[in-house]
Amino acid sequence: MTFIELPSFTKVVNKLVDDTSHSELQNELMAHSEKSDLIPGSGGLQKIQLRVPRRGNRAGVRVIYVFLKHHSTIVFFYLFTKAKSEYLTSDQLKRLRSAVAMIKEEFKA
Repeated sequence: MTFIELPSFTKVVNKLVDDTSHSELQNELMAHSEKSDLIPGSGGLQKIQLRVPRRGNRAGVRVIYVFLKHHSTIVFFYLFTKAKSEYLTSDQLKRLRSAVAMIKEEFKA
């Protein structure tokens, strides 16, 4: 499995998530890449919750990614805390959908 992080994802993940949690996320996705929730109207984005140490049982971050099955590749797009926003705005969804289309075109997926 190949993991690709968009620069905006890397910038935020390094602030919110320690290396252990980041590795656990990758291991979880290698084992269950298609088991997370599909985001309606997103062009194929999925979301998964990642628990972060010292943030409480129900806290954590939401990780937004696309799984390119035929390439065994996951592209990480975005992550956010539930405290900041529980859902993506329509503007965010529109921009992410456009980015997914570009990524799929590049990978011919």
